Amino acid sequence: MNPALQWVFSLFRSFVPPAIDSQLAIRVDTVAADIRFSLMRSLVAWPPERRGRDFVVLRGVTHMFRTNRQERRIPVARLIIMAAACGCAMSALAWAQGNREVIWKADALGQPVVALDISPDGTLVAAGSIRRRHLALLRMEDGAQLGRFRMGGNARVLQFSPDGALLAAAGSFVGITVWRLPDRVPIYTIPAAAGSFSISPDGELLAAPGGDGVNFYRVSDGSLVGTWNTGSVTSLTYSPDGALLATVTGASAKVWRVSDGVLLRTLSHGNAITAIAFSPDSLVLGTAGREVKLWGVADGALLATLRGHFSTNCLSFSPDGQYLVTGGRLDPDLILWNLEDGSRVRTSDRERTVNSIQFAPDGKAFAFGHANGNIFLARNPASGDCKPVADLSVTCNDDGTEVTAELKQAYRNSIVTFTLDGDNPMEVMTDPDGRATVTYTGVAPGAHRVNVCHLQDECP
Repeated sequence: MNPALQWVFSLFRSFVPPAIDSQLAIRVDTVAADIRFSLMRSLVAWPPERRGRDFVVLRGVTHMFRTNRQERRIPVARLIIMAAACGCAMSALAWAQGNREVIWKADALGQPVVALDISPDGTLVAAGSIRRRHLALLRMEDGAQLGRFRMGGNARVLQFSPDGALLAAAGSFVGITVWRLPDRVPIYTIPAAAGSFSISPDGELLAAPGGDGVNFYRVSDGSLVGTWNTGSVTSLTYSPDGALLATVTGASAKVWRVSDGVLLRTLSHGNAITAIAFSPDSLVLGTAGREVKLWGVADGALLATLRGHFSTNCLSFSPDGQYLVTGGRLDPDLILWNLEDGSRVRTSDRERTVNSIQFAPDGKAFAFGHANGNIFLARNPASGDCKPVADLSVTCNDDGTEVTAELKQAYRNSIVTFTLDGDNPMEVMTDPDGRATVTYTGVAPGAHRVNVCHLQDECP
């Protein structure tokens, strides 16, 4: 059983009298079934995406609470503690099941993380907090902290330059500071009131809200080179091809042509826009508010509306444009969307707010920052990647009617899918050591091929 659950249940049982403890049943199984935590006759029905190795059932707890409180055999305070322990158990189980894709977690700031970016080469993660006067630089591989950057105030937006040689950060009323990497030397600061900016894909210009429009600065030295009178702007972003600039004011997003500053589209989201992002091909613009809306850039048509968060704070497209990951407040805090049909590939509910999120350049993982100060790197479950060092071995019995495949050194506690001869998919979860084993029986005699993620092996 998960260590967190063991601790919670040991705490729970320390408060439960023997008569009640004898009625407590804990069952741990490995079959694929929905998890049910029966506090009030299956009060919570766990969805299929929460399937895992820890299956817990507490039987008769509701009856015990009712009868023992009425007969005053247990003090009310003890009942409250018991109920709290059950709540902790439920949260611990949700955490254990929801974190199966997490590669690492780092507490580098100790305050809510509101800004985050991944370097273009996929080796660094930079993060900033709204309440700390510094930024954290982490190693992408393992989350180790490499250093910190001092700035005059909080950080609301972070971005690496396209060549990875610079890191820029903006905060409210503290301007935009640009540092040289890897020595973290500040080279200039641009005075700006709005905490937003975007670096052009060619690395030449930095656009930032200023006055009643947008100011453009030369990235190499921070000098002002141009201004657009667009009206008040709160945030903005360049399209990946560099041809467009999207700006936000309240509940509206505007799309401008960079070459001549002509306004092409005005998009009404319907409520305050909290984040925007272009798809990798620059053909779709995503706006986030209470929901996420996807717009066709060419004609301004509303392509899709994605609802799932209480409010959406951030979004990021996968590099291939097939998926979108969003972060927000509550129920759930993370959603991975399949943009082909608008379905949810995976959700995560940790009862905390996600304010910043970014896909890695290879699309195999994404980093996100929590309101509790933690920074996570999570595997993209749709990437089909086991881990670069993963290994697969396949063995057959004498006539090939039974095939066993063993996966080693994969991502731990992650869902992987085995196939036999290009068919017969079998989905399993790797254990805490990154291992998974499947056995096919009753197959046709002869040689067979097993695939999982990017790996393949055969047996004669």
